[in-house]
Amino acid sequence: MKTKNKFGSRNVLILCTKFYNWGKMLAILGGLLLLWHQIILGSIILTIAGCGIAIIYFLYAFAPVREDVDWSLVYPELAGMHGQEDLIEDPQKSRNEIAEMKSEIEKLKNEITALKTAR
Repeated sequence: MKTKNKFGSRNVLILCTKFYNWGKMLAILGGLLLLWHQIILGSIILTIAGCGIAIIYFLYAFAPVREDVDWSLVYPELAGMHGQEDLIEDPQKSRNEIAEMKSEIEKLKNEITALKTAR
């Protein structure tokens, strides 16, 4: 007999999200009341909000893990990339390209200094 996870229900997840947002709203309201020197009422509201959010976090720990999204559908260039070995095919070629870029940067720096001295 297969047991059903209670958090698999969409309605339960929506309800938990609403409680979580209400808790955040109460925390903001409690903080405002403390700023307005309503110490007792602000402390009570912050305590209620903190406990409510802590309970929601505890319940979210039992929620099922969602499956990972297939990003290759959105970004086709990611298809077939499984690790770092796919990123650099020929390390020597990459080193040569880096060396060429460095020499071009040096040429540009020399041209800039020549232009500055020509003024």
